[in-house]
Amino acid sequence: MSGYVSRDAYTGTLFGLSLAHDLIDDPQTKADAGARLQEAFDYLLRNNWTHRRADGSMDENWQGCIEQQYAWVVAAYRTNPTKYAATLDRYKGYCDILWTGIWMSCLDQYYQYFKFALSTACLHTALRCETDPVRFQRTYQGLAMIRRFVGHHQNAQFNSIYLAHDASSVTRLGEENRNLLTRWLRQKRRYIDHDLRSDPTIEKETYTLPIDPNQFFPSAGYTQAVTIAKVPIAVEKRISTSMRWDRSPYSLHEDYLWGPEAWHEGEGIDYMMPYWMARYYGACRPPRRIFEATAVSIDTGATLSPMRSR
Repeated sequence: MSGYVSRDAYTGTLFGLSLAHDLIDDPQTKADAGARLQEAFDYLLRNNWTHRRADGSMDENWQGCIEQQYAWVVAAYRTNPTKYAATLDRYKGYCDILWTGIWMSCLDQYYQYFKFALSTACLHTALRCETDPVRFQRTYQGLAMIRRFVGHHQNAQFNSIYLAHDASSVTRLGEENRNLLTRWLRQKRRYIDHDLRSDPTIEKETYTLPIDPNQFFPSAGYTQAVTIAKVPIAVEKRISTSMRWDRSPYSLHEDYLWGPEAWHEGEGIDYMMPYWMARYYGACRPPRRIFEATAVSIDTGATLSPMRSR
């Protein structure tokens, strides 16, 4: 094994541990989640926000990822305010400038679309754990900026994060998510080649970046101009992948880096996360019980009573 740990992996781990610490009542589970979050966070601090391989060589780093650094500082402080008071004091100014990196990301809304998923997850953590109202408002600027640029992308995961911090949008985005998740259930879920480039029902256009992306990502194989959908593709027709909301809704073809696998089914996390977040924040109602069974006598001669509608 290479020992490589990506920012994506760290984000998912810290995001989940922070939620577990705050939302699970069991004292032992809460303490364990907090301890594991602190262990991961302390490692990053000791190594100057860099993950290193077992041989000591430098691997992934968080330099310049201000919203990610700030989110994990605030999340760690939440688990142990005494231990991390000085750390929060050093990093609290990041809330004033974290929008700058997000603004740069929003200049390109197609390539590396997963950057918005990472940023929204981190901002959700920071906003959820932040207790200072001024820092909350300044941090919220980053989320508002993402919403301004990609809020029309019909992304159920992003919608759930928007509504978590904007009570005025709960009803509208809750209705939109019910529609999007219903459509999600109709989509292809296998890791197969899914090519929409010849679909005549999808209007297309050429997307051209003002600069050549290969200057920054020479090994990624990006082109300065690419054909994409003109409007967000309907969820049930979007390209198949394990996390639907990490991919641009304008993308017409998925070229799996690891190759297509017809026997590999999507994990379903892209349904569970926005659904349960919407449930938690009151934007999505629980399913209605359709039938209720009546009590049945255990007498030998008893017959099963008919089901009745609720």
